[in-house]
Amino acid sequence: MSVFISHSSKDKPAVEALAQALRARGINVWLDKWEIRAGDDIVAKINDGLEEAGGGIVVFSKESWDNPWVQAEANYLQYARIKEGKVLIPVIVGDDDLWRPPLLRRLACCGIEDIDRIADAILHRRGGLPPVSPPEQGSRTTVRVTLSQRAEGDVQVTACIGDAVVGEATHPVLPRAITEGCAAFMSGVRHGARRDAAAVERRTLDGTLEALGRALEHFCLPGTAAAELAALLDRAPIGTRIELCFETNDPVLLGLPFEALRLTDGRLLATQAAVVMLRRPLGLPPPETVPLAGPLKILVAVGAPDEQLTRSAVLDQERELQTILNAVEPAQRHDNAQVRVLEVGHPEEIGKAIQDDAYHVLHLSCHGAPGVLELEDEDGRPVDVSAEALIGPIRRAGRPLPLVLLNACHGGVHAGETASLAEALLRAGIPCVLAMQTSVSDRYASRLAGAFYENLARGEVLLASQALAAARAKLETERQQAIGHGAPIEETQPEYATATLYIRGEEQRIVDFALDTQPLKSRPVWDIDGPVPQLRMDDLIGRRRELRKTLRALRDPSRTHAGAVLTGLGGVGKSTIAGRAMMRLVEDGFLVAAFAGRFNVAEVARAVGHALADADDTAEKQAKRLRDPEQDDRSRIELLATVFARYRIVLVLDNFEQNLTRPGGGAFLDPDLPLWLGHLAHQARAGRLLITCRHPLPDMQHLFRHIQVGPLSRAECRKLLLRLPALAGCAPAEMEKLLRVIGGHPRMLEFLDGLLRGGEARLTNVTEKLRAVAAEAGFDLSVAVDTMDEALRSAILLGCRDVLLEGLLELAAGRCQSNPA
Repeated sequence: MSVFISHSSKDKPAVEALAQALRARGINVWLDKWEIRAGDDIVAKINDGLEEAGGGIVVFSKESWDNPWVQAEANYLQYARIKEGKVLIPVIVGDDDLWRPPLLRRLACCGIEDIDRIADAILHRRGGLPPVSPPEQGSRTTVRVTLSQRAEGDVQVTACIGDAVVGEATHPVLPRAITEGCAAFMSGVRHGARRDAAAVERRTLDGTLEALGRALEHFCLPGTAAAELAALLDRAPIGTRIELCFETNDPVLLGLPFEALRLTDGRLLATQAAVVMLRRPLGLPPPETVPLAGPLKILVAVGAPDEQLTRSAVLDQERELQTILNAVEPAQRHDNAQVRVLEVGHPEEIGKAIQDDAYHVLHLSCHGAPGVLELEDEDGRPVDVSAEALIGPIRRAGRPLPLVLLNACHGGVHAGETASLAEALLRAGIPCVLAMQTSVSDRYASRLAGAFYENLARGEVLLASQALAAARAKLETERQQAIGHGAPIEETQPEYATATLYIRGEEQRIVDFALDTQPLKSRPVWDIDGPVPQLRMDDLIGRRRELRKTLRALRDPSRTHAGAVLTGLGGVGKSTIAGRAMMRLVEDGFLVAAFAGRFNVAEVARAVGHALADADDTAEKQAKRLRDPEQDDRSRIELLATVFARYRIVLVLDNFEQNLTRPGGGAFLDPDLPLWLGHLAHQARAGRLLITCRHPLPDMQHLFRHIQVGPLSRAECRKLLLRLPALAGCAPAEMEKLLRVIGGHPRMLEFLDGLLRGGEARLTNVTEKLRAVAAEAGFDLSVAVDTMDEALRSAILLGCRDVLLEGLLELAAGRCQSNPA
């Protein structure tokens, strides 16, 4: 059996490298260079190769589809996939947006550099017999440890490797070393509904966890079980998987931190390359669901109630979300992964999202306590959610959900004799739940999520257990390296035993890439071209409340207002909120046009025409008229009004204060502008307007919902400081001084960071603004700033010049004119 590679000769070097790599993995490859010799009948050889191959790879590049041989070979392989069940894998060279035939667009693609993924696809996608791999590779050995709480109160432990019992023991009670070790484990990171580092000595914490691991070995691996498991690890060839599963019907026993278990020689089982660890409640029937079609679809729900409405600490969810996006980015490039982030982390919103689309993973990021999660409602109030409250809307959605990841403290902790939240979800029908067994630091939670999704999205056969094992091992290796480099305790406390995976029955793969792909109905949007800044997920700190209010005003079906106006001091983040709202509105099906600065009817009409061009044939005609340079402004305004009446389009007008008088923005500079704006607002039956302005719009409060954007909170400022390279390492006292002097103004903090780094701010748009303001003030950014105090004074002066000075001077001039004496 072989795999036929169809390709253009112009791609030969990359294709031959792929073929060599597949051969090295035990896969037979039919490549013309290897199979056709001088004097051979080329057509006959290719026909034989196609006929004998159990599958095919079609390599797409800029040159490939102009090649008639590739067209003919791909046509046959498409036929063979449908009629004969052969495997067919599209492989991309270079540009991800290459044209592909309609029948191939529904198939999951691989980049030509993704050798492991291509090999996995050949081996595991349905159709044709898989190529024979060496028998000593890819095997699986199951190790089961069954714990039973008997009526007499004692605990029966049975350990099996495969079907063979290798150890049995009866313990009258849980050993004291385990109960005390578990108590210490539960308090290792500060206890309660928070994810922050505890001020404890790392060596003590490490030693306590190691002692617990040894006690668990004596308890869970009786007889010869420990020795035979160690021998199994020693002789396991590369590619072997040892599945170590702990199973019981008792919630207390199921909640033991098995991931801390160490063998007699000190090896930590959970980080061994061959080992995956699972826990399974006994008595649950296996799930009846089958793997869902790709791409891998992740639904993220964040519980981040407004800071003033909850007693919980502020979490750095922005960093966690960006970490997830970065982790799946290679898979996203080939449309093999998609991530949707809900604006409101409420169970009903989760249920609605799952009703609209089938997801493979529900990722919940929030505070947690045993048996409960802290999510949020649309008004930013905290909502305590039990397993029953979470599962209800998911069940009503009527779709399978293969995996739930509870990235919250205590998701795997039982409450008294009651099952943990993770076990309750499992018993409600979720096949697989990843949860935390104790409190978890914010840093570890984010990094674990990134490493988990990086491994989950990398392969063809997506198993949560393998992804978690690889993530855990990676983070523990990095921790040990950090200890060697003298890193602080908040970066090196041991959390390797915190995450655990619950399964129902046998673990199933999450995605079936052999099926025609079923992407999200609305493609997630993470960037939009234009004048409004588009920040990455972790660059926009906070502002969830303002974003919710903005989107609510723009989506309001009652059309109470024609849109929203974001007001506040310059530099507080109005434009970045508008940029994030634009992404979400495009996902909703809105067209979006943007213009910044002094209102120009022709330029605004051109921007709207550009956005309208691809809507439909009727819209194309309107777009051409809007872009017609011969139109006068009055005609353009009437055309814009017609567009806003008919089409779901949002016009974003950024930095609108440039159209108002100074100081204070009490009137419009152009007397026609309020008439035009009012006309558009009254005609906005389908379209909407989103405006950012330092001041409220004069006499237009009845037309637009005005949303005030204030300073960041102190907790949000601290999150921002951790992202600013020159300020992240500040001592606590110095950080408090910065917050006391600058307050919650994000641009001034960004200016301070830029000044300390020679005029290079973290964000491009901030660097441009800093240089412009410095040039106006005659400030030489190339001259090094010697001290923090000097930089702080300069940042305040430049920030005030940017935000306040012009208005203050105009105000002073006005007073001098009114009081000449």
